[in-house]
Amino acid sequence: MDEKNTYSEQGLKTFQKRIREQLSQHRKKLKLSQIDVAGLVDKSPSTYQRWESTGTCLTNIHDFQKLFQVLKFSTSDVIELFGLPPLQQEELKTPFPDKNTRKAIEEDGICLYMRKNCANMETSTIERLLDIVSDERLKRRRYKR
Repeated sequence: MDEKNTYSEQGLKTFQKRIREQLSQHRKKLKLSQIDVAGLVDKSPSTYQRWESTGTCLTNIHDFQKLFQVLKFSTSDVIELFGLPPLQQEELKTPFPDKNTRKAIEEDGICLYMRKNCANMETSTIERLLDIVSDERLKRRRYKR
C-alpha cells in the first residue's frame, strides 16, 4: 500500500470519529433520541444509529444538510467536523484586495483541503458542503450588522 492511500484511509478514520462524536454530542445537547433524529431526517432508526455509532455510510450531501439543520450545527461546527483550518481573512486582504479574487482563493483552498482529507467523499458532496458553509457565513455576517 503506498503512502497516499494510507494517508487517505487515516484521514477517513479521523473524519468518521469526528462524525460519531459530533452527531452524538449535538443530539444529546438538544435532548433528542436517536429515533427522534432519524425521523427528523427521514431515515430509519437503524440508519441513523449506524451513522452515530460508526460514522460510516454518510456520504449524501442532502443527508449532511438535514443533519446539520436538525442538530443545529453552526458554521464553526461544520469547519471543525471536517477538520478545516480556520479562515484567515486578514492574510488575503493585502495581496488580493479584490473581493471576488479572495472569495475564489478561499473556496478553492477549502475544496482542495476537503478533497485531500475526505478522499472517499464525492466531489458534488464536497461542493455542496462548501455552499452550505458559505451560505451560513453570509447569514451570520448579515445578522451581526
